[in-house]
Amino acid sequence: MKLPDFKEHALLNALRKAMDAPYLDVELPGEELIKWLEKDESETLGFSGMRVLIYTRDISNGILLKFHIAHCGALTKRINENRSWKYVVTTRKDGDFVVHHYKGGGGFEIANERLEVCKRCLTTLDYKGYSRRLGETPNARYLRRKAIYAEFSIREFFERYDKTQAVWSPLYKYYGYTSRHHAGT
Repeated sequence: MKLPDFKEHALLNALRKAMDAPYLDVELPGEELIKWLEKDESETLGFSGMRVLIYTRDISNGILLKFHIAHCGALTKRINENRSWKYVVTTRKDGDFVVHHYKGGGGFEIANERLEVCKRCLTTLDYKGYSRRLGETPNARYLRRKAIYAEFSIREFFERYDKTQAVWSPLYKYYGYTSRHHAGT
């Protein structure tokens, strides 16, 4: 039996277009994916010249992790700990992430989950002034940052960091995951 070419399927392409999700032909495990991640001057993440988000898809303890929008310290730490195989890339703007909830006995359930943005990514990008100190009281700063975090919109992020404005360069030079950012080149 020959499977249909879903890249040419009119209904699926119409749905993808309605979701504003470009076709992303990625079949790489996380460690290979990380090797090809790109970044631009803004520290945002890219893949194949597109702005992307990355997140951990496979969950075994029931705790949903945050998704990354930038090359932040938390992401660097996980890559340096050789935990990059857990990541997948997405360009979805609707905030739904496909998550595999692993159960005892080797099975898993697939669910769409709402994940939250990584706060360290917001700091790295200084998203909407997230990391700035504006001469405010500690409580006022906390409330301002809390509001920026709570109001974060993936769609707005993709609009604010339009991929057409990016100048991409490889984030990782070789399989050892030494990043240009940390190698100082």
